[in-house]
Amino acid sequence: EDVHVGLFVAKNNGVVKGCSTNAKVELSNSGATNVYYSNIACVNDGTIDSCISNIGEIETDTVDIAGIACINNGTIQNCENYSSLSQTSAKEWHPNVGGISCSNNGTITGSSNHGELYAESTLETAPAGSSMYVFIGGICCNNYKEILSCENTGDVTGKGKVSLVYAA
Repeated sequence: EDVHVGLFVAKNNGVVKGCSTNAKVELSNSGATNVYYSNIACVNDGTIDSCISNIGEIETDTVDIAGIACINNGTIQNCENYSSLSQTSAKEWHPNVGGISCSNNGTITGSSNHGELYAESTLETAPAGSSMYVFIGGICCNNYKEILSCENTGDVTGKGKVSLVYAA
């Protein structure tokens, strides 16, 4: 099963408002399951409003990460990420790093990323018949709905030895 980790909530179905984070986080995954981490709520099916991610550095190995919500199915509004987010993986894994969210299926509005973002796949050989990817975005790396009035001022770096890199 997927593992969802959030500093405030793993899965938000209500409202998280006016919260801020300040902790050091290091996470590692064997690659046997999908692991997702975010500084506020890992999965957001509700509303996250006016929250600030102040953590200095988040470093992960084969764990997808985001500043506010890794998977957003609801609304994220007026939030800020100042955390530096970094993911490296040497496994058959598609690294995802998003300043606000990794995957947006809802609405992100009036939010900003100021943290440095880094994603790298160090896999030496791609599995036969498949493609490997690295996804990284200042606001979101995979958007399926709305991103409105947002800003990214943080550096965005994606690398891959045998992976296609999508960076924005």
